[in-house]
Amino acid sequence: LPKGLREEWKQRLGVTPREFFRALFDTTKVKPGATTVSVDRDGGGIRSLDLEIDLSCPTTGKTIGHMDRMLSFPEDSPPEAYHRLFDLNRGAQGKGISKDLLANSIKLYEQAGIQRVGLMAALSVGGYAWAKYGFQPKPGRETEELFVTIGDRLSQLRGVPQPVRNVVKRLLEKGDPKAIWAISDLDGV
Repeated sequence: LPKGLREEWKQRLGVTPREFFRALFDTTKVKPGATTVSVDRDGGGIRSLDLEIDLSCPTTGKTIGHMDRMLSFPEDSPPEAYHRLFDLNRGAQGKGISKDLLANSIKLYEQAGIQRVGLMAALSVGGYAWAKYGFQPKPGRETEELFVTIGDRLSQLRGVPQPVRNVVKRLLEKGDPKAIWAISDLDGV
């Protein structure tokens, strides 16, 4: 990055770009591969950063996934991050990679004063994983749609004990977005 932009980055995020990427990846089982950084600036400095990062296996160097993060610093509201994409090849899933990257991201966000993290989760893997990390759906239509999907899928699952089914149904009936946390923690689902 050009020197002026590196200085704005450090001013906005509290660390240099090199320190940012080191902190994001140092404790993970992946390394950054091809990376695109798009920056929106105005007279006050960086307004947003879009980070598109290929995730590479440290031993083979092969791309095993991709992540896309938007960091926004609006003048009239608190800074926020939006996780637009996180995708891992099947062979890389279940190894704690997303957990480590999320934990490292949150530390960096706190340092930068980012107070809100949003995401769009697919209902395949991401649809259940994000709740384990403390995310919840938006109240209203988003929660209603998610809870209908959960109810439909629960009715199709075999081997779920009836007491667990009853608990899930009661949680869904309440309509509270935070119920997703309790559902994601249940054994047997």
